[in-house]
Amino acid sequence: YFNLIKYKNLVELNKIKQQYHNAKYKSSMQLLSSGNITIQEHEKHKNNFDKSIIDVQFSINELAEIKNQVYIFSGKDLNDINDIKLVNIKHNKFNADDLIELAYIKNNSIKLSKQNIKMTRNDIASQKSRHYPTIDILAEYGYSDITQGGSQFGPTTREDSTISLVLNFPIYNGGYQNSKIRQAKLNYEKARYDYKNTKRVLRAQVLDTLNKYNIGINQFENSRKAEKTQQKKYENAKLGHDKGIYSDTELLNAKMEYFESVFNSKNIMMDYIHNKLVLDYLSNDLDIASIRKINTYLVW
Repeated sequence: YFNLIKYKNLVELNKIKQQYHNAKYKSSMQLLSSGNITIQEHEKHKNNFDKSIIDVQFSINELAEIKNQVYIFSGKDLNDINDIKLVNIKHNKFNADDLIELAYIKNNSIKLSKQNIKMTRNDIASQKSRHYPTIDILAEYGYSDITQGGSQFGPTTREDSTISLVLNFPIYNGGYQNSKIRQAKLNYEKARYDYKNTKRVLRAQVLDTLNKYNIGINQFENSRKAEKTQQKKYENAKLGHDKGIYSDTELLNAKMEYFESVFNSKNIMMDYIHNKLVLDYLSNDLDIASIRKINTYLVW
């Protein structure tokens, strides 16, 4: 869903850039005809305008692809794409060691690895047990014909039931059973290695995501400062344009830079939220409350 917001805003930003480069291109045509710029300068503005047209179409195609992915996932066409509002975020400070230990306890990959170790250990015991004698309890019940030489009363039968204990000795199969035990031990060692490797990978994921999460709040705060600066420039440009001080091209340039700063702030904010969700996921602590929190940031 964050990608939908990103590419929706990117389409709008690229359209503003196209307007700006179109204005620069038209101005360069007039300046070229009056001899104030060279043909090379004019060609540069033309190329920038042509590129801006391609960028708009490319971002529209990317947005359509994201919509198709949503359809594959949900089975529904997405007719409306919302936005995310920029708000002040309260940053939570986490202890790396505590997060790692929590992930070791609750992460689903760790749980599966532990279960695999238990299963392979039980398989070793099961394969070894096939070397030992076993005792089975057997119960039989049936009828037997005891008619001898015919009978005037017809055939005679007798009920017969048997309960017995049977002692079974395993048949020696050469090295077959020994090889199965060796294979079970190898599976156990592999399961132990996979468990250790899963812990190493999980630790790296937690530390990497935590680092991105901590850096993200600084990036977001800096982007908000840049956004406010560009907003003031844009407001001044609109006032200057109304008074005839700023040209149409200068106003479009200020508008483009402001919308680009807003676009960057939203993307950084969504990356920050995503990293927090990943931390919750790695600790198996992701629940409906996390989704409700995201909904407070969205514009419905």
